[in-house]
Amino acid sequence: MDEIAINEIASKYQVPDSFVRSRIDDMGNWLAAKGRTYKNYKAALANWVKSEALKIKTNDMYKKYNPTVVS
Repeated sequence: MDEIAINEIASKYQVPDSFVRSRIDDMGNWLAAKGRTYKNYKAALANWVKSEALKIKTNDMYKKYNPTVVS
């Protein structure tokens, strides 16, 4: 994946480039383990980044609005 694609995806989903590179590594490992391929790797990477970014943002929002009560 080239730097331009990494920057585009990072910008679109408001995540650091390092986050996108980490998802590239995760996706590559998953593909190798499963023996699968994608027709469009850029679109697949965008989906991986979007999914993980939403999980993190949702979790952060949950923590912000539902603080743990310490007794």
